[in-house]
Amino acid sequence: MNASRYEVIGLDYFDRAPVRFDARIELNASTGALWEVFEDNDAWIAFEFGIDEASWSTPPPLGPGSRRHVALNRWIGGGSVDEVFFEWKPRERFAFYMEGGTSDRIEAYGELWTLRYLDDRHTEVRCRTACSLKGWGLNPIARLLSPVVGLGYESTLRSLRRYVEGRSVE
Repeated sequence: MNASRYEVIGLDYFDRAPVRFDARIELNASTGALWEVFEDNDAWIAFEFGIDEASWSTPPPLGPGSRRHVALNRWIGGGSVDEVFFEWKPRERFAFYMEGGTSDRIEAYGELWTLRYLDDRHTEVRCRTACSLKGWGLNPIARLLSPVVGLGYESTLRSLRRYVEGRSVE
């Protein structure tokens, strides 16, 4: 992989990044069942249309500092990224940033996933995404296109719902 290095981010980045997305959905699943899905690379491939392949680069147990390599499909430009998980609170939330990847247009990118317990069989999932791009005018253009891109994140959450609610694991 001919990789570019991206900026390391923290939780504060999700409130200050030049381009941000925020999507939520309520699922008929427990926080435990959802957490199993998020730890499973094959599940990500099944519900996230942009991922062709995902593999943990660090052995279990997963936690802060865990790494994952992801191959992206051609619909979102192809290539690959290496992710570092810097927040990991089982059944509550996790966050990662892209440490590097094949795109030279990304300056920083991260995702923060939060699970909010509603009752034993219902959970609200929130996905916050934040990024900054390299190149004159790219961040303002991305902000203008954010409603369209936001639909993609909402579609991912609907796909997650179909995946999770179609499983019999609880």
